Order: sequence, then structure tokens, then C-alpha cells
Amino acid sequence: MPAEQFADHFTPLDRERLIGTSVRLDGLKEDFAELKQLIALGSVSSATKVDKLEERIRALEQFRWWIVGAAAASGATAGFVSRFFHTT
Repeated sequence: MPAEQFADHFTPLDRERLIGTSVRLDGLKEDFAELKQLIALGSVSSATKVDKLEERIRALEQFRWWIVGAAAASGATAGFVSRFFHTT
């Protein structure tokens, strides 16, 4: 076979499209690298927020039991006092 049959079959328009696609893919690669970094930072930040949330929930649960204890103590005290000062 003659060498002329194996010549480049790309047209100038094809070359422009290939070059443009290559440039866009390079930009896409950089964008995905930035997104990957942002996701990594976000997951670390989320883990920190979850830890802080657990601390807050624990503090609220302890406060709830203090309120329940105070209500029980004041109820018992009021019942005890009303027993002695009830005028019926």
C-alpha cells in the first residue's frame, strides 16, 4: 500500500475541536481537584460539628434532669408544707 493512504484524516475543524476539548478537560480536571479539596474540608468540618452537637445534647439532657429533680423537690416540699399548714 502506498504511504498516501495512511495520511492524517483530521480536518482543521477536527483539530480545533480536539484542542478545545483538551483545554476544557484540563479546566474540568482542576475544578474536580478543587471540589475534592472542598469535600475533604467539609467532611472534617462536619465531623467537628457532630462532636460539638453531641456535647450540646449531653448538656441539655443533664439540664433536663436538674429541672425534673428541682420540680420533684419543690413538689415534695410543697406537699410537706401544705400537710402542716392546711386548715380544713
